[in-house]
Amino acid sequence: MSNSEDIRYEGENSFNEIRDYYENLISSLTSDYEKKLRKKDEDDRQLKKLSEAVKQSGSSIVITDVRGKIEYVNPFFEEITGYKFDEVIGRNPRILKSGHQDETFYKNMWETLSEGKVWKSEFHNRKKDGTYYWEYSTIAPLIDDSGNITNYIAVKEDITLRKETEIANEKLLKELELSRNSLIESLEKQNALLNELAESEEQLLKANAELLNSQETLQENIQFQNLLINDLAESKETLKNLNAEKDKFFSIIAHDLKGSLGSFMLATSMLESEYDAFDRESIFQMVQSMKNSSRNLYKLLENLLDWARLQRGAIVFNLQVVNLKDVFEENIDMVSSRAAQKGILLQFNCDDTIVCKIDRNMINTVIRNLLSNALKFTKRDGIVKLTAEKKESEVIVTISDNGIGMPSSIKEKLFKIDENVGSIGTDNEPSTGLGLILCNEFIRKHKSTIHVESEEGKGSKFSFSLSLV
Repeated sequence: MSNSEDIRYEGENSFNEIRDYYENLISSLTSDYEKKLRKKDEDDRQLKKLSEAVKQSGSSIVITDVRGKIEYVNPFFEEITGYKFDEVIGRNPRILKSGHQDETFYKNMWETLSEGKVWKSEFHNRKKDGTYYWEYSTIAPLIDDSGNITNYIAVKEDITLRKETEIANEKLLKELELSRNSLIESLEKQNALLNELAESEEQLLKANAELLNSQETLQENIQFQNLLINDLAESKETLKNLNAEKDKFFSIIAHDLKGSLGSFMLATSMLESEYDAFDRESIFQMVQSMKNSSRNLYKLLENLLDWARLQRGAIVFNLQVVNLKDVFEENIDMVSSRAAQKGILLQFNCDDTIVCKIDRNMINTVIRNLLSNALKFTKRDGIVKLTAEKKESEVIVTISDNGIGMPSSIKEKLFKIDENVGSIGTDNEPSTGLGLILCNEFIRKHKSTIHVESEEGKGSKFSFSLSLV
């Protein structure tokens, strides 16, 4: 081979090597670029998923800059607080402060976040319309690759229903403690009466001994003995009534009060221990059920306390001149929500000129209890009426319904403390009969009686008279 052919051969080899090098380089760059494009597309898809998840989240989400100015809120934040997106951007979350937490609380929060740590706590905040609500917040700092905090993100759960339930539960427990103390006072009074009875029996024995020792004072001893016997009989009758009242009291506490409170506490325990297992609808239904139970429990406890105060003579009979229509309207307002829940039509009729001399608190309790009973034992779409009719120097107040009525055997037992007439309403509402006994006592203090007319399947009518001015 000649020298010229050697040079051409070497040149061709160098060109081929350079071409192969650049082809490999271009292929490598193209492959890297395609990988980066695919990664970017995947990152965009993940970012879009994350963005949709934040928008559709059932929790409030707030993102602020390092100075605490709001940069983003999700739709659920708008739904809970009433503030629109444009109203809060650039503002500080302190617009939600209710004043419930003090400055120390917020100082500790910012110190924790500034250290790059997560803060978790309950907040009592205020919505745009001024109403208050509770939320459980988890606030975390967002840190970049250099270790600097760039933003803060807060995820907030609305716990208003749970907090209101806890507050109501604490209130019920306090009222139950008051009822327990009242019961202890009643038992102490009973023990004092037993001691008096023992002393009376001792005196009776002493009188008998004196009768045997002295014939001259026989007649006086017989008279004295008769007096003691009468006192003893009255004491025994009083003791019998107290025992009957005590048994009724214990029966209500052991069955109705304990049962309702037990169910209420079971529901709150389930919410506390399995809260994350329930969806919002299930939680709402449980809270509604607990609300109804607490309402029934509160009404029962209110009657128990009134009854206990009445037995101790702690309720003062305070007569005053009252426009009866005002009393009617006050009690209709108090039971109207329950009537609406059952679809029952509430009607009342009372002349503006009817003025009575009554104890307003007692008559309020009577009308409210009788209206509540009428709603309790009337089926849905029924009618309950409250009317007043002048009759000479009196006015006849009547509460009537077209509900399920009652048999004569039950009607004869009403207003008796030693008879069990409790029954279940048309929506399974509990009833102990204590409210009617309380009503009867209050009406008797007004020198009147409650008249009852009832027939099974046709409804009931309760009426009583009050003195006109």
